[in-house]
Amino acid sequence: VSLTVNPESGYRLKNGSIKVKNGDANVNVNPSNGKWIFTMPGANVTVTVEFELIPTYAITLGPFTNGTVTRTGTDPVAPGTTVTLTVMPDESYQLMADSLKVNSGAVVVTGTGNTYTFIMPESAVTVTATFVEEGEALPAGLYEVTDNIPGAAKTLSGDGTMLAKALTWIKNSGSNSASYLIVLDTDETETTSANGYVIGTGVSSGAAITGSKTGLTITLQGAPQDPKKTVTIEKTTTNGPLFTVYGSSSNDIPHLVLGENITLKGFVNNRPLVILCNGTSSSKIGRLTMLKGSMITGNTNSTTTTTRDGGAVNVGHGEFIMQGGAIAGNSGATGAAVIVYSNGTFTKTGGIIYGSTVEGENTNTPTGTGHVIKTNTQWRDSTAGEDVNTADSNFWEN
Repeated sequence: VSLTVNPESGYRLKNGSIKVKNGDANVNVNPSNGKWIFTMPGANVTVTVEFELIPTYAITLGPFTNGTVTRTGTDPVAPGTTVTLTVMPDESYQLMADSLKVNSGAVVVTGTGNTYTFIMPESAVTVTATFVEEGEALPAGLYEVTDNIPGAAKTLSGDGTMLAKALTWIKNSGSNSASYLIVLDTDETETTSANGYVIGTGVSSGAAITGSKTGLTITLQGAPQDPKKTVTIEKTTTNGPLFTVYGSSSNDIPHLVLGENITLKGFVNNRPLVILCNGTSSSKIGRLTMLKGSMITGNTNSTTTTTRDGGAVNVGHGEFIMQGGAIAGNSGATGAAVIVYSNGTFTKTGGIIYGSTVEGENTNTPTGTGHVIKTNTQWRDSTAGEDVNTADSNFWEN
């Protein structure tokens, strides 16, 4: 026998109240596809139910500072109702990641941008949120970035520098295709004497410190308490690049971003400071972006072996995007600042390249100093000093 229960509007079936009885004996009754089912015994039965008024609860918003949170509907709200929240930061402010909470996080909130939702529980709720200034300085630490907003700082442990501990956390606990911001202490030097740092899954790590998840984006930034100071990440030995960036396949393109107050420095004999891919592979790709306030400097790649090219950056197969910053004071057998192979691309929309020298004078290498870039067989040099502008047609010379 199937029973259909239809409460009136504003009422619901009281939990556990539907009963089927044969005299004083209960007959087993079970829910099934919105109905209640029992097997008829060899006797008359009586069916009873109880209905109760659906309770409703209030939603308290805020108070908020430097922004507002509003919602659909009015009080009171029945449990199970989907409530939509609209978040509007004031001008020059943004919602701090993970700060929009209902009942201090006990109720799950989903959404992005300005629109979020939650399911009303069987209780009154309070909605809280924190708004912070756009670009507000973050303390040193590791942050996962969602919709360009850093979340709460991760708890780091273990030995090593802040950068080493952050990359270890990403390797052990991070997510694929995630974006991370590593903020390093201003006016400090991060050194490594191992095989450098690896971003991506396409490298056999060896003794390197790795952030090896698929499709990572890792941005390095100095905590900008003083814009005149910087964080220097320095290679103190000659065995391998400072950063190696490439994935295990064409679907895995890790991305290293050098941000404000970050300088890469070091003497890396026979290797560039940053290498994207391994020279010719068409299936292993890496990406490097330089932003305003970053710098790559001080590398002497003095070998005459042509397979160890690029004083600052070697783009084997991937993409180097220079939006700002400076590449200065590097040298190499070919491509004293940057070398780009046929599988790679170099796009420069800002920043400066100057003060690099060619070592070894290999075949087809121009004589003299100042040569900075080799792209396949095309040489491009700059002798104009640090004020050179790539928009000036006199900058590029074959």
